[in-house]
Amino acid sequence: MSGIPIKDIIDRNVAFLIGPEGGFSPDEMAMMDQYDFVKKVTMSKNILRSETAAITAVALWNALWNS
Repeated sequence: MSGIPIKDIIDRNVAFLIGPEGGFSPDEMAMMDQYDFVKKVTMSKNILRSETAAITAVALWNALWNS
């Protein structure tokens, strides 16, 4: 998946939707595109496992807002 770097849009009020290891289906991606508040981001050039992506997202948020 491609997206903008997470550091460019992360906010104090955020919810993370972590995709499955195989990625979101085209139908799921289209459904998310219908909502203006959904921002697709990338956290790494590498493909992360689902559990690693969740930990990484929270760690990035914590580093940006609790430092």
